[in-house]
Amino acid sequence: MLLACPQCQRRYRLPATGARQTVRFACRSCGAEIDSERDVVEATSPREWLVLHAGRVVGPLDVRALVEHARRRSFGADALVWRPGQESWQVAGATPPLGPERTVAWWIKLDDVDPVVEALAQVLAARPQHAPTLDALARIARAGRSARAAVLLERAAEARGDLDGLVDLLEDRLVVTDDAATRTALRARIGAAHEARGDAAAALAVYDDARRDAPAEDQQQEVIDRFEEIAFAGLDADRY
Repeated sequence: MLLACPQCQRRYRLPATGARQTVRFACRSCGAEIDSERDVVEATSPREWLVLHAGRVVGPLDVRALVEHARRRSFGADALVWRPGQESWQVAGATPPLGPERTVAWWIKLDDVDPVVEALAQVLAARPQHAPTLDALARIARAGRSARAAVLLERAAEARGDLDGLVDLLEDRLVVTDDAATRTALRARIGAAHEARGDAAAALAVYDDARRDAPAEDQQQEVIDRFEEIAFAGLDADRY
């Protein structure tokens, strides 16, 4: 929070986290009283701050509105905030002007990550390839905190045609998935991505693994059919 002396205009920065109630002090230059309610400097910054709180997105806000929301406890110090120029979302209490800057591994420490993922999904709906949001989802997914985070990342990779990235994401999820049916479905998607990349050999290898891993006969047959389509592509059907 930026304050200005009403007499000499000397400025003082007061962390919002330390201004939950009105603060008054004497100006060091002229001695005039400065009131944290009355002497806040008018915000001239654009409305660019976003806040993730309780499963929803608040903003965009300018600096004064952001600080005011914090002072009114509209969101806590563990809410996530972002503005242009930040590489990733950060907790409010560790982001100036709301608190002293520091690094916090929030994706590990959050008690309930689901509301955060839902709010990040809302951001992606408006900004489909928003890099800080994709980064936040990747951190959550790598920590094994949310399958939905992984799915959102996969959709984003598909939307931008990043087949290599999609394969990497699907393989990451495959490693942490125990359910056989889900593993078979993931392998089928990996095989399809390899096909789209033009790598038939890689697709065949993945489909073969999927066939052996499939828990249900219909799922197994579907994979076998696709395997045979690739294996015999371009060959004379009467001879094979």
